[in-house]
Amino acid sequence: AHSLVQDEFGPIWPQILNGQLKSHAEENAPVATSPRAFPVVILSHGLGGSGFEYTSLIEDLVSHGYVVAAIEHTYTSFAVLFPDGKVAPQRNDPTPEGLSPERRMQRMMASAGLNFAQGAGDVLFVLNKLTTLNSKGRTDFPLGGRLDLSRLAAMGHSAGGSYAARACQLD
Repeated sequence: AHSLVQDEFGPIWPQILNGQLKSHAEENAPVATSPRAFPVVILSHGLGGSGFEYTSLIEDLVSHGYVVAAIEHTYTSFAVLFPDGKVAPQRNDPTPEGLSPERRMQRMMASAGLNFAQGAGDVLFVLNKLTTLNSKGRTDFPLGGRLDLSRLAAMGHSAGGSYAARACQLD
């Protein structure tokens, strides 16, 4: 996983690791007492990207009172690290040699359709998980009962925008 991240961020990765580049995020920060409920944004990165690359956008949205759920889309992010230590790198399905232009286009369209369906599925999974976590009386989620899921946006960059739009169509 470390080499995938190093490859993605290149010469700035050591600055990120040693703390020279900082965000305004604070781990385990207390939840603001107002407003009573927060609007929610579900954010999808672009193909080959990562939610990490949208840190300044996320910080800006949070500074305006939004809760942001940034998704790391498995197989379309450059790499996803799971809690059990498994790493899922970006899917790289090289095009076979000798395909006609028409067949190449068909293959590309089928692959894009699969990616959009999986990405939209990720968005809907996160929405369903947030709905469950937002149940009143939950003590294992600091924002339980505090998410205003009637004020929800799904957004993304590039392919992530397509994931968000498709999820909205399906929901």
